[in-house]
Amino acid sequence: ASLLPPLEVADNPQEDLKIALELFQKLILILSGASSTFEDRENNKDYKYIWNWLCFVIKYPKIKHTALQITGKQGDGKGTLKEIMELIVGKDKVYVSINPARDVFGNFNEGCKNALFIIFEEASKSCMSKNGGTGQLKSLITDPTLIINEKHKPAYQIHSNIHIIAFSNTNNAITDIPTDDRRMCAFRTDSETLFETLEEKAQFYHDIHTKVIENERALRFLY
Repeated sequence: ASLLPPLEVADNPQEDLKIALELFQKLILILSGASSTFEDRENNKDYKYIWNWLCFVIKYPKIKHTALQITGKQGDGKGTLKEIMELIVGKDKVYVSINPARDVFGNFNEGCKNALFIIFEEASKSCMSKNGGTGQLKSLITDPTLIINEKHKPAYQIHSNIHIIAFSNTNNAITDIPTDDRRMCAFRTDSETLFETLEEKAQFYHDIHTKVIENERALRFLY
């Protein structure tokens, strides 16, 4: 499937769409580190960076800029973001790899050819270290073209619309990030600050699945 058709709405969307938007915004706030209240999110530079990064990729997919590294505990919503992106842009545009050294930087990388997002799941330095992966990563983030190698076919060059998100439980999961690095932006999730009880947290993740992920109208509205 390709991009969902956007949902045209009035200036004041219906209540269910407002709820879906707030749930998605809260997810982004969690992934950014929740260093502000939900009400003050627009003054939170980390929240705004991830929000604007996702919006920019969807609106201007051909423009390369930075990659995101999001570190956090299991269950904080990293997989939820992946699932929402798959539903909005299409699973064929989201290439998920648990072994980038093999799937992305190895001898054969045909899985990358249609990708808008490449998501490294459970990213670690060890899975990036083979085949010069860290050096190749910098090129993959910013270079406008990519050589595709498929089995039993000549290599060929494509225009690269690839944007990278690395999910991990480990700090500096894919490379050591200098403070002046211009390619990588790192965030640590926080799903505790926004919720007073475990029941409130569980209700949030239930709601984002039923009111966003399982609601095509809401997904079209987000797009």
